[in-house]
Amino acid sequence: MKAETKTITQSFRLTPSLVERIKQSTSHIHGGLSKKIRALIELGMSENKDPLTPQERANIIEFLEAQNMAMVKLGTNINQIAYHLNMGDKVAYSEWLKEAEGLTQALGEVRQLNHEIRKRMTL
Repeated sequence: MKAETKTITQSFRLTPSLVERIKQSTSHIHGGLSKKIRALIELGMSENKDPLTPQERANIIEFLEAQNMAMVKLGTNINQIAYHLNMGDKVAYSEWLKEAEGLTQALGEVRQLNHEIRKRMTL
């Protein structure tokens, strides 16, 4: 299939902030502004849309890895509590409170990471 020749010239008036957003969101595309705008238009018309840039994808992976670490911390705390309960240890209330605070903090981190991931996925 022969590539279509570019024969129509069209001019656009863009604000400086929009031009900057286009450049930032297409930093992975090499070429001038015209090429970047064409790529965005083609992406918008494509059935196989992938709205994520490589940097956004890397950020999401980073967030997921951080969430995984938070879940590991949560699991470790729960295992420590279960171990002490199964051993019949008599632990002071302050120790249980400390463990509960650790679990609450870890759960808060997981919730925050989930919120950040959802927010980035809808950009």
